Amino acid sequence: MKIRLWLCSLLSGLSAFSYADAPVQTQKAKNPYYAFVGSGYAWSLKAGIHNPDPGYWDAAQEGYNSDLGDSPFFTIGLGKQLWRILHLDLSYTYYQTFHYQKQQTGTSSTPGFTGARRTRYFDLDNQNVLFSASLYPWQIKTGCGAFTPYAGGGVGVGINRVSNFHTVAYDSSADVGSTTSIGGPVTKGVFAWRVLAGIRFAPKIEHFSFDLGYRYYNGGKFTGPSKIQNYTGGGATTYGKPWKGYIKSNEIYFTVNFDY
Repeated sequence: MKIRLWLCSLLSGLSAFSYADAPVQTQKAKNPYYAFVGSGYAWSLKAGIHNPDPGYWDAAQEGYNSDLGDSPFFTIGLGKQLWRILHLDLSYTYYQTFHYQKQQTGTSSTPGFTGARRTRYFDLDNQNVLFSASLYPWQIKTGCGAFTPYAGGGVGVGINRVSNFHTVAYDSSADVGSTTSIGGPVTKGVFAWRVLAGIRFAPKIEHFSFDLGYRYYNGGKFTGPSKIQNYTGGGATTYGKPWKGYIKSNEIYFTVNFDY
């Protein structure tokens, strides 16, 4: 009987000791702050470029409008969850260079640089800071984690920089190409916005989740140079109305989120 009482007392003491030394599990914040980092790819749409001054810029059968090519991008940001279904965040996105290239055929029958074929080029760098709001209306739980569809949009400030603006004309008589005009870089701050939709996957790992989504981005108006080095006129500096257009793109992105 005494032995039984002694064993019970010993086990009770060990249980109390183990409970006292057990780590206390922290409870996840109900509406946490979060940080995210991500990357994606953008496919640009037609930029809406038109000849601003046919008296200065050569007319072309194909016109001036074109897309700006494709570009990968990188995003980082911070945000706050509210009432579980609403997320607010501030993000910075940097795009690698978009490239405009448009081959043109002159409408004039004059041979040489002014009336034959030429190719226009410029590079466009874009970056932005956007404030976004997204709704997460419901959650689908599975054995490996939870899936949450969402949709939202953002507005903010973009910076567009046009550089490497030049024209290469083709001389059919000499079978060579030659740079005929060069313009300097132009940087412009603009209003930018986007809309987005995607799905979030939260595995059974605390504090981490992943987003895969689509967004439409309008990076605002860009402006080309008005000061041009005209090499068909002996390299003289001339001034003409600048090209204008908009950077618009369809985008796919992936982000990793950490809440705290």
